[in-house]
Amino acid sequence: MYHNGAPNDRYTVQYTYFDEWIGLIDEFVACIREHKQPLINLKWHKQTIQSMLACYESIQTGKIARV
Repeated sequence: MYHNGAPNDRYTVQYTYFDEWIGLIDEFVACIREHKQPLINLKWHKQTIQSMLACYESIQTGKIARV
């Protein structure tokens, strides 16, 4: 946090990429403790994972991989 020199003694909170990970970790730990499903889960990312695996397959074989 730092003072941005604005009137009324306002402070600015600097957001970093690391802050996003802290939020994800906090949410994950809370889900474990409360026995809840995480908002971001494998089911939600199924197509993303399939696409990534197809990319790896294409790189290995040198051919087009279909998703």
